[in-house]
Amino acid sequence: METLTKKEIKRLVKNGAYIDITNEKYSTLELIRKSGYEVIGKSYGKYGMTGCLIKCRDGNYYAITERNGKLFYIA
Repeated sequence: METLTKKEIKRLVKNGAYIDITNEKYSTLELIRKSGYEVIGKSYGKYGMTGCLIKCRDGNYYAITERNGKLFYIA
């Protein structure tokens, strides 16, 4: 697992390498959890984890770019 900055994660989303799922419904996150995934990168700030990169078994790459409940639901 790689440690990144939040700025790097947002840049990867902007470039189209990752799909931002920060504001998706929990039902979408549950589908990702059931299909299987691996956390391949995390960013940390003053108060803990602030974002993560996820590789799903179906070949898609996802990112969570904000510190919210969905981040801790997945990571």
